[in-house]
Amino acid sequence: MKKDPRTYNILVVDDDEFTTALISHRIEKEPFRLRVEHDPFQAYLQIQQEAPDLLLLDILFPDLSGLELLNLIRHQLLLYHLPVILISSLEAGELHRSPQELGADDFLAKPIDLELMMKKIVFFLPPRRD
Repeated sequence: MKKDPRTYNILVVDDDEFTTALISHRIEKEPFRLRVEHDPFQAYLQIQQEAPDLLLLDILFPDLSGLELLNLIRHQLLLYHLPVILISSLEAGELHRSPQELGADDFLAKPIDLELMMKKIVFFLPPRRD
């Protein structure tokens, strides 16, 4: 079954406005619905109200870390299979564990390669059921 991107919601959670602007500019070229949140607490509330089809999640935040938010998501049955791509200025080796061991599906290092990001988004979006 072909993925129809017009029906997908993507949530970007990152407190770096420059990064979210770059990501938004690239994703908005595609027929996705995009939401951006700079606060992980607010993102969690948004996810509770309307779960996205894919989450791009920064790791480093001043209060609630992206990994703590990921842990909250993974402990909810309805959100357990939500595809999550971690984004961070940390290198993958600095995480000391693989993204999968942390509960994520993949990882993108900053500065983000936008075309690689798009390939990963399309790869991890769940197939739509008509």
